[in-house]
Amino acid sequence: MASGTGDRLTVGSPGAAPGLASSGDGLAAVSRAWSILGAADPLWAVCVDRNRKAGTWDLGQFMASGRDEVGAVMDRLDELGIGPGRDAALDFGCGVGRATAALSAYFGAVTGVDIAEPMLDRARSLVPAEAGCSFVRNDRPDLRAFADDSFDLVYCSLVLQHMPPALAAGYLREFVRVVRPGGAVVLVVPESHRRTPKGLVYSAAPQSLIGFLQ
Repeated sequence: MASGTGDRLTVGSPGAAPGLASSGDGLAAVSRAWSILGAADPLWAVCVDRNRKAGTWDLGQFMASGRDEVGAVMDRLDELGIGPGRDAALDFGCGVGRATAALSAYFGAVTGVDIAEPMLDRARSLVPAEAGCSFVRNDRPDLRAFADDSFDLVYCSLVLQHMPPALAAGYLREFVRVVRPGGAVVLVVPESHRRTPKGLVYSAAPQSLIGFLQ
């Protein structure tokens, strides 16, 4: 299994996922916040840029950013000889399908999973069905909808930092469970919050407050 931030990847062994602690309250807050963001300004919510708020993201540039990100990750995995299978991929926290669509250039089937239905509605409208992508809502603190060893790649970009640590830890265990032996788990996460007043608030505030501020 490979997990990484940027160009730094570590290698470990997949194993069975232990039981997940109840994370219902945290999950409900995440769902509410991202459903609001997905209805109001989904592209900006996925790729925050102060100059591209209120529906001003250019769609072509937005989708190209996903291709650039995924392309760099796949090149790095190829360099390391990790995750040679190209049958199926899971894009966890897929949002509007920015990375899901990009992953379809490398995998026969890509499943995008998100908790917010407004995000998934937009993804289905942006990503053509013939691309081999499907989109599924998951409102559980696990990935019970998927069997063990279902995917050659589990991809999770800028998602886990938006949820309580216990909930994120549960999903990490599930990533290990659903990835196939010899597959890869790729995590894209920020290394730290910005050293600004807003960044300090985001580092300590509950998810419900962050959703309100956004």
